[in-house]
Amino acid sequence: MPYVDISNFASGFNKIAYNEQTIVDLTTFIEDKEELILTELFGAELFELFKDGVANDEPEYLKLRDSFIDQLDSCRVIQSKGVGEMLAGFIYFDYSRFQATMPSVSGRVTPKGENSNVASFNVGLITEKYLKALDT
Repeated sequence: MPYVDISNFASGFNKIAYNEQTIVDLTTFIEDKEELILTELFGAELFELFKDGVANDEPEYLKLRDSFIDQLDSCRVIQSKGVGEMLAGFIYFDYSRFQATMPSVSGRVTPKGENSNVASFNVGLITEKYLKALDT
């Protein structure tokens, strides 16, 4: 069961420009990374329980999948946008760092070698987006 699809990257914070040629690459990348990231996040055994729990509509696993706000007995508030939002951030980071583009105000652009230097993946919005995904 996919938790992230191409629509997660159509707009918003994790927007990736894609067209008919690159949509297949992005979709394949999502399919390849999703289970790997969730296995690393939960561990193999808990990920299997999570998959089965979501498939069987078990409330404790649906709560992990969906966004929620809870207040603990200590009055601490916990807020999550859900596993899908976190996955979208991680996939955005992995996909974008392998692209020959840089983020700009008007979207992602390809730098010209004679007028600029290609920024490393540590520069710009990509690291900010990765850290925001961790925060989810």
